[in-house]
Amino acid sequence: MSQNKHLFAIHVPGLQSFDESDSQFVLTDVEIYFRITKILRLKKDECVILFSLQGDSCVTQILLIGSKSITFKIISASKAKVHQKKVCMGLALLKRNYLEDAVYYAAQNGVDEIALLSCEKNKGEYFDEKSLSRLQKIIVSANEQSKNFHPTKIFMPQDLKTFVGARNLTDKIILFDPDGVNIFELPKLTDSQATTFLIGPEAGFSAQEVHWLSESGAVSVGLGESILRAVDVALVASVLAKNL
Repeated sequence: MSQNKHLFAIHVPGLQSFDESDSQFVLTDVEIYFRITKILRLKKDECVILFSLQGDSCVTQILLIGSKSITFKIISASKAKVHQKKVCMGLALLKRNYLEDAVYYAAQNGVDEIALLSCEKNKGEYFDEKSLSRLQKIIVSANEQSKNFHPTKIFMPQDLKTFVGARNLTDKIILFDPDGVNIFELPKLTDSQATTFLIGPEAGFSAQEVHWLSESGAVSVGLGESILRAVDVALVASVLAKNL
């Protein structure tokens, strides 16, 4: 979609799968109408990408802007590519702004699932359904900005051991640790059909958790001698995930 990189992308809740045989359709969603006409200030004959959280997207041309509706013509339609390897990020709860940044990074790089984790050093972090809803909106923003429409699922927090224990035995679990193997060894370690990257809280996983993860088959990978912030590790993991 490089030829469409300068087009705006807008999430449309409930957008159905379209193809070129669908010549045109009408949207009456009040919020989308406002965004297109008042915020983006798009005009008749201009183009915009519309997409759903299921990975469906279409490049459209505005045919008509009515008083409460917009008529679009479909120029091309596509579905998000299915990843040959599933990538999950086990992300410990962080301070709100860092957590939002980490989720944004993961979504814009096409991570399949984000599992929020409760660990020994972050049990005081508050999180509720409203918090989850806000992160889901951030995922949509990441999709709109990056034009990566691969759907990213995110789940309510769960205990670290519960999460790891539910992984398939064939899944590869990667733990980032300064004492781990060289990062350039990662391609050899992620030859399974599913890989989970674990990102600890700001203070890191506890020694007991690291030991338990190692005993559970997690492989430690180092990112160099510098100690990175958890949100920075999330960015690195997201970029790595995109290139597995």
